[in-house]
Amino acid sequence: MYKINKNNRIEYPSIYDINYKNNSNFNVNLFKNKLHRDLNKTKIFHVESLNICDLKSWNKCFKLANIEYDKDKYDNVNDYLESDEFCNLTKDEKKEILKNGKIMLYYEYFGEICCDIQKVFSGSFNYVGENFSKIPLIDGNIQNYIYQYISDSVFGFPNVFAAIQNIPDINNIVESLPKKIIKNLKNDTVLQSLYYDFMEQKITEKTEINRKFLFRKKNVIECTLFLKSPTIKFDSSDALKTYLLDELVELNIPDSLWKIYFILN
Repeated sequence: MYKINKNNRIEYPSIYDINYKNNSNFNVNLFKNKLHRDLNKTKIFHVESLNICDLKSWNKCFKLANIEYDKDKYDNVNDYLESDEFCNLTKDEKKEILKNGKIMLYYEYFGEICCDIQKVFSGSFNYVGENFSKIPLIDGNIQNYIYQYISDSVFGFPNVFAAIQNIPDINNIVESLPKKIIKNLKNDTVLQSLYYDFMEQKITEKTEINRKFLFRKKNVIECTLFLKSPTIKFDSSDALKTYLLDELVELNIPDSLWKIYFILN
């Protein structure tokens, strides 16, 4: 059920049961120094994929390595990390064992990961948080929500986007996202970042959790799409272009940051 907030806007719930106001961090220096934009003037949106990625495939593809354990007692590193021997260690002892670990990428399973990511971006998403429009949104893919946002900024209605839904720059950026994510998943720096995140959680987790793989059930993968304020042209309609001439001069569509999430299960 949707609820109406104090701004008289629909508040769309998270299907992942995540409070993004408490869980989202942004690199302010990146915005200021590299993108030369002001984060405070940027609209931030959250969308969740309705497609679920296969947890087993991800854990087969991204394996933990370089962690020392007694190979006579345990069949593999995952069994060791699940054992009482490891779980009963102090935080400092766990850190010492895990500090030289890393992630090995097994390409025999990487094709399944690529298919998962393509599936995510070809499917529908759930918009989360306060509606940017006074009118209910139409469910759809990422492009659909972006064009509804632009339409609402230009016309005051989110569903009048037929004349602007073919902006090449936006389409190209969104369509390139799966390739960029796949490329990043092969990057050593990204893999090391994933490992550090695993290590920190493994060191501080409660004993009864016994996390033994890189990813666990209901882990959420996040990526970010930043869109500068687009230039809108209405060359296809002379009548519309003439009618909107004054408004076109003053069009002000804020920069937008789209936080995109998909879940492993």
